[in-house]
Amino acid sequence: MEKPRKPYAVGNTASIFIENNQVIKLYRENTPDNEALFEAEKQKYVHSLGLPVPKVLKIESMGGRQALYMEFINGETLGSKALSNKKELENYLLKSIYWQQKIHQYQATELPDWHGRLQEKVEQAPFLNTSQLEWVLNHLSNLPKGHSLCHGDFHLFNIIQDVKEDVYIIDWVDAVSGCPEADICRTYLLYIQFSKEIADLYIRFIQEKTPYQLSDVYRWLPVLAAARLAEGVSDEQPERLIEMINFWME
Repeated sequence: MEKPRKPYAVGNTASIFIENNQVIKLYRENTPDNEALFEAEKQKYVHSLGLPVPKVLKIESMGGRQALYMEFINGETLGSKALSNKKELENYLLKSIYWQQKIHQYQATELPDWHGRLQEKVEQAPFLNTSQLEWVLNHLSNLPKGHSLCHGDFHLFNIIQDVKEDVYIIDWVDAVSGCPEADICRTYLLYIQFSKEIADLYIRFIQEKTPYQLSDVYRWLPVLAAARLAEGVSDEQPERLIEMINFWME
């Protein structure tokens, strides 16, 4: 099958197309074999729990590349809505935190263990010297494992609100079994890169609206910062992440 002509969005691992009322995630040519199947199985699993997740439709090969077809949700991400209407930012963040807590209520022992995934990423992280690497790995070994469902990349741009104001959570490729505080810390880390205002507001609401202790959230920062280095995100600043690690090592 020929690939669609114009992408709706382009990410680090895939391009997104919308055609015939379907979302098509077309992976890059160097993507590991069965990556589409791997992501599809995760999304099907989360959908089976009853969470608001788009349905997986099928997997096909498109021009020699893997293509994952999903249900199209006619709506807009909470991130886009917040950018166009900053007065609603607090409401959107509160709505997102509500759903993040709902996600964490589920046990997900069938999914990959986040501790193991983080260790792999940290060991692959560039820019770390030997002492930094050893410190981060030792710090990780002392953090709780947990078996909760964690999205792994939860933020306002991965939540779609449709025309009926129903919410759908997308992009489950990083879903894991882990500690809720780690998932919250990952969200905080992503927001810091994008907007300190959003990051500060998010963590304030976490403190006010959830049972989690911020000290238990923050102690994941050096590990998640090190793992982030291994992701090779083009607009990420390695210096910022290394500074976080060094701060905790002091």
